[in-house]
Amino acid sequence: MAGKTLEKALTDFGGKLLGRLERIESTTIEFERYKSTHKVAVCSLAYNSDVINRLNEGLIFAVPNFKSNELQKRYTLFELVDYSPVHFGASAVQADTLPEIRKEIFEKVKSEWFTESKVAYIRVRGNPVDYDLVVTDQDYWFEETWSYPLIGGEVMFLTKESMFRFINSSLPENSPVIGQLLSQEGVEVRLDVSKLVEHHFGVFAYTGGGKSNLVSHLVRTVLKTSPSCKVVIFDVAGEYTVNLADLMLSDQICGQLILDENISEAEQLMMRLTMPKSLSLQQNRLKRFSEILLLKNRVSCLKSFERVNLDSLERVTYNDVIQTIAEKIEYYTEKSVAGKIALQAILHKLHEFMRQKGLAAESSVGKELNEFVGSLNSGSWSQRGVQNLIDELSFVAQSVSVSSKKETPHESSEHEMIRSLNRESGPRLYVFSFTDVARLRRFTASVCQKVLHSRKSMFTRTPTLLFVFDEAQEVIPKDAREEDGTKFSSFAVEQLLRQGRKYGVGGAIATQRLAYLNTNVLQQLHTYFVGTLPRPYDRTTISDQFALDPAIVDRTLSLRAGEWLLSSYGATGVRNLPMFIRTPNNESVIIETLKSISA
Repeated sequence: MAGKTLEKALTDFGGKLLGRLERIESTTIEFERYKSTHKVAVCSLAYNSDVINRLNEGLIFAVPNFKSNELQKRYTLFELVDYSPVHFGASAVQADTLPEIRKEIFEKVKSEWFTESKVAYIRVRGNPVDYDLVVTDQDYWFEETWSYPLIGGEVMFLTKESMFRFINSSLPENSPVIGQLLSQEGVEVRLDVSKLVEHHFGVFAYTGGGKSNLVSHLVRTVLKTSPSCKVVIFDVAGEYTVNLADLMLSDQICGQLILDENISEAEQLMMRLTMPKSLSLQQNRLKRFSEILLLKNRVSCLKSFERVNLDSLERVTYNDVIQTIAEKIEYYTEKSVAGKIALQAILHKLHEFMRQKGLAAESSVGKELNEFVGSLNSGSWSQRGVQNLIDELSFVAQSVSVSSKKETPHESSEHEMIRSLNRESGPRLYVFSFTDVARLRRFTASVCQKVLHSRKSMFTRTPTLLFVFDEAQEVIPKDAREEDGTKFSSFAVEQLLRQGRKYGVGGAIATQRLAYLNTNVLQQLHTYFVGTLPRPYDRTTISDQFALDPAIVDRTLSLRAGEWLLSSYGATGVRNLPMFIRTPNNESVIIETLKSISA
């Protein structure tokens, strides 16, 4: 039954693969704040040099399960996470084995690796992916479930065709290709762009690991496949104007570079643009690119930057405060009972305070919030989550007090940009590059707050917006301070990512030091790309924040530039399946663009 269909779905490497499921083990992974226990499949494959050369971490193998019947065969799927050849002769060597005997044994073992030795086998370990492969006479498909496999069941691997169908299952038609699997050459990986943007994503790798290269590729993919989407990039290092040269020059995208100083000469502009190292000899073409940007009026200065009130928040309601507390209660439900109870007590106090003051949920927050915060400060709250909440409420109280004393700033280019972001027409790409990082932080806070406020006041979700925060450690650090502007930018970005999904606003962050980021922001990310992170603490943060097996994260140490660990809660075809992929080199697009304008 289902013979031809089965051949399309599964392969035994031309009959060379002879393997069985040996056992199911339970293993416990310790994260920073909790432990997680999951199952691991241990399989034994007959040793064959061709088979071991075809194995790669990340391949998906299948084992029959108990749910099969006369109409359909069902297989439990596992992701290969580790494999190793084992020789019975070598395992017999002990510490006290005589040197002459040891040498003789190892010489024999060495020679037998090049034959189909009967005294050797391949041990394979795999993590369940919580999917079944279902095969009938007509077709095969995948169902999200966990089915206990048959101990002793045959082991087979997904073919290229079935692997493609599996990892891209449930995605919309014409979803764009963003890379290829490293484990199975030629298998394309696609993404649901709308969910990538809507639920936020992060790109993490060390300096030189290709972060801006990948972010540029993703931004280009978003803009080309989502005609109504607009992108705003806060560019600390001045990289994205060149990385997205084709989009900056495009009359359809109409990219805009916004600086904090007036620049009218190409030579001046060149000094503000960062070229990839491999293109450092393209200075003549870079000059021509700068000239065209100026001729097309794609470069402007935020003239009224100094006069914009950046320290004040836009209109905040008590409903916003209630929602913030409710989100923290939900977060602490499974992490800290004491923290949850304390936060619930604060929420009760807030409702009582509002009742006494005659305030409704839609009432604007005013000076009276200082009184409520003062009552909290007089209490003895020891929980860290409560202290963080009090700090946030204190910041809101101080900000609205300041804003109530100041007049609304005169309409400026910033306000024009906010209106443009809320219109279907106009530029679809904005790149902000300031020489003063502290200024960029405060400007970031202002834009995030005003965009979110405008979306709320207009009750609109269109057009879709993607905010990209490059070198995110400069904008959303864990230890934010008021004097350098990080307190404002970190709070504003956190609020944007918490609430933006409801209003068609997504976020993306890129950094090499995610261990120093605002963890409340990290918790909002549903999709993440992880490159090489040399520092163990950064890798530990990845494992802890995204519940990834530390052994899988450690494999990123062997990745080269352009290779990534990808996992997503919704943007990929299979939820939470770690995949190692290779993405296109964005520099090839830059080269073609610079060549075309220099011809």
